[in-house]
Amino acid sequence: MTYIEICIILFITVGPEVVRALECLSCNGVNHTANCHVTTTCSQYEHCYTKADDFGSSVVYSLGCRPSAQCYGHTSSGGSLVGRDLKRRVFIANPTGCNQCCSIDYCNRDVCSHSGGTITTSGSCVDSPDYNCPLISSTFNICGYVHHAKIVCRKFCGLCDLVDGVWGAWGDWSMCERTCGKSQQVRVRACDDPAPAHGGLDCIGSGIEYRNCSMKPCPVAGGWSGWTPWTACSKTCGVGLQRRDRTCSNPYPSHGGDHCFGDSVEDKICFGMPCMDGGWSSWSTWGTCTVTCNGGLKSRQRTCSNPKPSLLGRQCAGNNMEYASCNSAVCPVTSATMRVYFSVNTPTGHLYSDHHPVFSKIVINEGNAYDISTGTFNVPVPGIYQFFVTFVTTHSTTQCFIRKNRDVLVYALTTANTDWKSASASTYVHCVTGDVIDISCGGWEYVDHNQTSMFSGALVSAD
Repeated sequence: MTYIEICIILFITVGPEVVRALECLSCNGVNHTANCHVTTTCSQYEHCYTKADDFGSSVVYSLGCRPSAQCYGHTSSGGSLVGRDLKRRVFIANPTGCNQCCSIDYCNRDVCSHSGGTITTSGSCVDSPDYNCPLISSTFNICGYVHHAKIVCRKFCGLCDLVDGVWGAWGDWSMCERTCGKSQQVRVRACDDPAPAHGGLDCIGSGIEYRNCSMKPCPVAGGWSGWTPWTACSKTCGVGLQRRDRTCSNPYPSHGGDHCFGDSVEDKICFGMPCMDGGWSSWSTWGTCTVTCNGGLKSRQRTCSNPKPSLLGRQCAGNNMEYASCNSAVCPVTSATMRVYFSVNTPTGHLYSDHHPVFSKIVINEGNAYDISTGTFNVPVPGIYQFFVTFVTTHSTTQCFIRKNRDVLVYALTTANTDWKSASASTYVHCVTGDVIDISCGGWEYVDHNQTSMFSGALVSAD
């Protein structure tokens, strides 16, 4: 018993002794006080009472009259003391061990079925007539103890709207969290029957509940075991294979689980000792000499096939070809074998006989048929020749003619104002021994005197 409860019982006196007989409800074994419609008149020293017994799945109520001595204590002075069994709490929807008295006509309809004994049968909010609320408040500040004050001084302390929360019914169990194997189900309830309001107590206990559930076994996917050691190489020499294995047993697939993905066998190439090194075959006979005179080459060959080397065997050492000189005798000189060609560049700026440009540099003059002093080419061997001239000039119109015995064969022409311009000409012509080939130019003094200006010719085919 709390301090405030002891003080209320020992020190609060309520007026003169009750002498009026009360009208009370009187029923046994009803499932709610509202279902009791039988009334009775109590004796002078009896009070109305209600008792609620909780049997787990149901609550049974008993209502009637009870001797005041069983409801209140006595003082040595003989006065009446207000004495409620305040240790027993009254719950709105689920009374547990409720046993309370009251002293207003038909008041036992509302005890043990509401949050306190101060709601009258008419539904109005009043203070219990068994207590002197102003005196309790001034002496012990009863209103500071809300959950005691709501029982005895509800109206005085302004607690008419206070409602303690009561759990509503449990909801349905949820589906299992998983579709296979072991998991959990959950259900919830809300503190809303009624919900706590205006400072009322929240519901006691948890609003969520779990239970285990089991579904069909989950599929188990297969897992590979470790690889076995590699086998020995399949070949003792050359190239072979090695193999290793694994099984889908870690774990085995079950309950419709996937089989292992991938190969259960793995191969790799292995190399043994070389089976055979290569050996040379015999040399072939000498081949034909590359020329008939003036020195040439002949060759012979062999192959690494006696035997062929195996894959890891060594190749034959040395060369597979051999060369030797041949036909070293000097060839007789003939027109068919005579080589005639020349090329000159870098003009001196001098014109021989006022027409023939003279070049200062001979690049080549095979057969010595070009005369650098006169700028003319004297044909030594009859046949087909090619001749070519090119030059670069500026600030002038310059033209050059390739001539045979002073007859023009072809010419090149360029006109340059302020920048450099180039021109070139080429021709094929049949010549006989003694013919003279030269070039005749106008405006030659404006030609660039470097290697960009040149004159060349060659015997293409002798008669």
